[in-house]
Amino acid sequence: MAATRRSPKIVWPALICALFVALANVAGYVCSHAVPDDGYALHWPSAPALVAVVAALWAIGYLLLRTLFRWLDRGSRRGWRTVAENGFFGRHCLLVSAAVIALCWLPYLIIYFPGTLTWDGARSMNQFITDAPLENHHPVLMNLLYAGLMTLGRTLYSDNLGLLLIVLLQYAACVAAFSLSVRQLVSMKAPRWLVIASLAFFALYPGWGLFAQTAIKDTLFFAVFCLFVLSLLRLMASARPAPSAWAWAAAVGLALCFTRNNGVYIVLPSLLAVAALFGLGRAFPRRAGRRRARTALGVAVACAAAYLLVMNVAWPALGVNTKENKEMLSIPFQQTTRTLLEHPGDVTDAERNAIAAVLPYDKLADLYLPDLADPVKESLKDESGNLEGEARDAYFRAWLSMGLRHPATYLRATLANTYAYFYPWAIVGPDVDRPLWYVWMQGEPINKTFKVHNLMPDELRRPVTKFFDAQLDIPALSAIYSPALYVWAFLVLVAYAFHRGNRRALVLAVPLAMLLLTVLAGPLNGQLRYVLPIACALPLLAGCLLAPTPSPRGKDLPCTTASSC
Repeated sequence: MAATRRSPKIVWPALICALFVALANVAGYVCSHAVPDDGYALHWPSAPALVAVVAALWAIGYLLLRTLFRWLDRGSRRGWRTVAENGFFGRHCLLVSAAVIALCWLPYLIIYFPGTLTWDGARSMNQFITDAPLENHHPVLMNLLYAGLMTLGRTLYSDNLGLLLIVLLQYAACVAAFSLSVRQLVSMKAPRWLVIASLAFFALYPGWGLFAQTAIKDTLFFAVFCLFVLSLLRLMASARPAPSAWAWAAAVGLALCFTRNNGVYIVLPSLLAVAALFGLGRAFPRRAGRRRARTALGVAVACAAAYLLVMNVAWPALGVNTKENKEMLSIPFQQTTRTLLEHPGDVTDAERNAIAAVLPYDKLADLYLPDLADPVKESLKDESGNLEGEARDAYFRAWLSMGLRHPATYLRATLANTYAYFYPWAIVGPDVDRPLWYVWMQGEPINKTFKVHNLMPDELRRPVTKFFDAQLDIPALSAIYSPALYVWAFLVLVAYAFHRGNRRALVLAVPLAMLLLTVLAGPLNGQLRYVLPIACALPLLAGCLLAPTPSPRGKDLPCTTASSC
């Protein structure tokens, strides 16, 4: 009798991920077609059409993801081809990777020599070079570092040399971090195709070279974030993490906290996740696991204590203003403003008074931009950028009561300010003075001090800039410059980690997830530079999923089943 054919098993993580991507595509398409003349209204398809489109995208996405997961499963069972340790690249992968990446980025540095001074870069240096007030809107240590290099350059020769020193620091830091990532993939016996693809991505993707020549804190954050994720991977991949590995994780974690203001929200949850893996997981002997968990908790407490000491004691003692919470108010401010735009007559006197006490009530509707919270956020009446005390409490009571009456409006406001992080077919910003690339010198009003200029003629720089700008009008090609593409890749890797039950990979995904959450809570929609840290850590996350799983006794075990991962 013929054997009955078994029905294919549903891959639930792939099914859920595919559904999210399908919904994101539909929501992104609708949000990207909202226009000012129509009050930024979102016009959804009819219910039958909406269900049909989502179902079709869901089915296609699921089939693609299931095929991908099966291919990865099959490769893991059979064993991937790896880079030969005794080969030239295997022996010298760090130097070769650094040389390849540096040489591929060199044309960007030459064309835009000595680099690009941005609005953020000039503002951050002003407080140490001009009489601008000391504040932590841009992290103080970053401001001091960049201002110190600029001062050194102008003392030795010119402001152009100072800008070049900043660019070279960023250039070297990113090359080192990305090369160390490639070496980690080789040392942990990741698939050879992943090593090659990662090196090609770091070397050839234009975003890295273009941002390397841009004096902006985000570029250095790429490197520090990548090194932090790398330090966590090494802790989890080592049979017996050395004290130096813990010290390195603490040092890089602190650097992350002081490179961007959202760093502390990344470091602490990540270290707590590592502690939970060691203390609660079954991959380590109980006594050794608990010891490592206590060490991870100790590192987290040390980082938190150092950060709080600096922010609450050291900076205030030096006259640095560290209190500014308007950046965290982007979502509620956008929701309030959109409600006033869509329902101007449905506001109580108490709500109107509460809003008017902190924001220019009569001007909010005119200030509203669906994908940029800055106009509304910057209109906060408090000059120090804070919402505190009774005014804060009254505002949030009004915000809550309006939200209970108009939850759909609040949802639309949030979608309109975040959709481009999940919809790769629209590039937000270049047409409204929010360029994707920073390839010009910032002038007044923010730059009144730095005398910098490009040494290469416009006839060389302009065609190169137009070449990259033209790519944004090609739908398929423009997707590689969309933050959503890298968010999608991250979500797919997380889904595969759940499919395999890979706890290490899920823990390694925590810093990427926390970064994404802070980005979604921010004021700008679809900013590539905010998501590139996630992109540079994706090879490490993929390597954690596909490389052989290290055993507690230091031997590599083939990842043949979900439980072994």
